[in-house]
Amino acid sequence: MLKAPAISWDNETSNIQSRMYVKGSKVYFTHADVVSALYSAALIGPSAIYAAIVGLGTISLGPVGTAIAGAVGILGFPSLAGFTYQVIQAASNGQGVYLGVEMNGIFPNIVSGTF
Repeated sequence: MLKAPAISWDNETSNIQSRMYVKGSKVYFTHADVVSALYSAALIGPSAIYAAIVGLGTISLGPVGTAIAGAVGILGFPSLAGFTYQVIQAASNGQGVYLGVEMNGIFPNIVSGTF
């Protein structure tokens, strides 16, 4: 049984804080983000993961929201099946996941994995 981690609370703004971050051309979701925002969607399937990622991109401001929107725009729905499987692995193994794009010349390549 998965146990949801404690959620970070910012007392100054009274908002729940996500721990996802951008590094290079990838968006990293910590284990807390995986369990709280992506795991339930992954159990439903790629369409639910797509909706969850779009939702996270919408509520995230700054570089994280921009990176999520860009990644989802390039990746699209069909490429999220593998990412869905990686979210389930990460939730079970106490890991985080990353999702992004690496360029091969002029061609974007989808990259995702666990960390």
